[in-house]
Amino acid sequence: MARTFSSALIERGIRVNVVSPGPIETPIWEGFDAALLAQRKQTNPSRRFGKPEEVAGAVAYLLSSEASYIVGAELCIDGGAGQL
Repeated sequence: MARTFSSALIERGIRVNVVSPGPIETPIWEGFDAALLAQRKQTNPSRRFGKPEEVAGAVAYLLSSEASYIVGAELCIDGGAGQL
């Protein structure tokens, strides 16, 4: 999808990239059973949930001039879960 949109929009100076986060430590997880959360973390190759600043840092990079040549990419920030 990012590549398709990028192809259509790059001539207008619009780059399209996708950020696909896995489970991130946010308030959405509050109230979940602790055993369920522990199990979910153990099924992730990194054995943890990501931190919001890890996603924010990646997004900030994609918005920076250093990433101006990155077009149509998907960045998975999921601790390796997408590789399973």
